[in-house]
Amino acid sequence: MSSTYQNKTNSKFDQDTNLHFNINKCIDNYTQLYEIQAGKTKYE
Repeated sequence: MSSTYQNKTNSKFDQDTNLHFNINKCIDNYTQLYEIQAGKTKYE
């Protein structure tokens, strides 16, 4: 994400949305890591 996006997290709504986005990104990264460890990736 660009710094301009991060600077827009002023309101409570934006902060909650950004937190939700970061949680989803973390879960997605963990899922990808698990799939790689299992010997299968969705990019093949």
